Amino acid sequence: MIASITDISTQVYADPTDRKEFIQLLKEQGEVVNHECRFRRKDGTIFWGARNARAVRDEDGRVVAYQGFTFDITERKRAEDELKKSEATVKKKLKAILEPDGEIGTVDLADIIDQDHLQQLMDDLFRLTGAVGAILDLQGNVLASCGWQDICVRFHRVHPDTRQHCLESDTVLTTGTAPGEVRLYQCRNGMWDVVTPIHIGGNHIGNVFCGQFFLEDEAPDTERFRRQARQYGFDEKAYIAALDRVPRWSREKVDRIMTFYARLAATISAQGYGNLRLARSLTANERTLAALQVKNEEYEALHEELSSSFEEVQAATEELQVQNEELQQSDIALRESDEKHRRLFETMAQGVIYQAADGAIISANPAAERILGLTLDQMRGKTSMDRRWRMINALVPRLQPGDTTFLWLQPHFEQGRWGQSLLALYFSLCYPFF
Repeated sequence: MIASITDISTQVYADPTDRKEFIQLLKEQGEVVNHECRFRRKDGTIFWGARNARAVRDEDGRVVAYQGFTFDITERKRAEDELKKSEATVKKKLKAILEPDGEIGTVDLADIIDQDHLQQLMDDLFRLTGAVGAILDLQGNVLASCGWQDICVRFHRVHPDTRQHCLESDTVLTTGTAPGEVRLYQCRNGMWDVVTPIHIGGNHIGNVFCGQFFLEDEAPDTERFRRQARQYGFDEKAYIAALDRVPRWSREKVDRIMTFYARLAATISAQGYGNLRLARSLTANERTLAALQVKNEEYEALHEELSSSFEEVQAATEELQVQNEELQQSDIALRESDEKHRRLFETMAQGVIYQAADGAIISANPAAERILGLTLDQMRGKTSMDRRWRMINALVPRLQPGDTTFLWLQPHFEQGRWGQSLLALYFSLCYPFF
């Protein structure tokens, strides 16, 4: 084979760029492990391989050869591809089943029915009535069955050609059957069958069969079955014996069985659709609960934040209350001080006059009014430097021990230039001298 190879890139590799990538890796790394790509066999067929190799260099470090070996990983890659397809199919089915907008047409009948329960139901029906039945999906897969005849189990469904006839009866011949419709037909192997469809959400996804019988008013064509035995290599004697065991039903019985299976198909349809809606409802509920959980966590976080803020506000409020109490105490103390000052101002024996920054009299205590003989209204607005005040020599009485300082003032009125009475104050300051 090596002698016949003139171009490794095109004769050994399915894609020439894989060789370029492989050589580049060897140059950069000196060794390549598990490099996967597609190769060509001598007969031209493609296979997947994994290659381990290293570069062989001479004394000067130049690459003189590549050494390595290749594993055939075709089966592994095929299995990986099948797994990916299977995962994609499962995801698609789950979406169809669980998502509100899922496409029901992608759902298989087996995904939404209880096969074990239906199998028990059909077994009980066969024991009571001898009715042969089966539930199949649109691919011809038997999901539940009962009472199948030997002529089908041992012969028709064993040989590949007659088995294909059965598959056509299970799939092609039942296409287009309307919901609630029951169709009576003869399969290509010569047996009579009854079929009614199973619809889920308006989609045809399976069928209920009752068959493998002959009608009482029609004798089976034995010669036809002998020809089939010879054509497909069946043991003719055993085949005809199996034919003789096939039940003969009256049309009335067929009608009753057909009515029952139509109702069974309707029940399966309703149950399947109910299961589908339930699954979607549960999924929607789970998503709603998940969303509520997220919201609840957000609310809890917000609650913790608000609680922390509330504690800070509460602490600030308490601090303000303390400050307010302190202010109230200070205000009380200030009022008490003001009250003491007011009482002192009003009751002290010394005359006291308050003046503003410009010297104008703004207040005077009762002692000052008494001493000066003037009311506060008469003094308010005047200053001590007013020219209408004149100092006089006053006769100061002798002060006795215990007397306090006093201000001796004498009011004097003069006629003003405009005929008004003017007030002049004569005063002298006296202090105790002993």
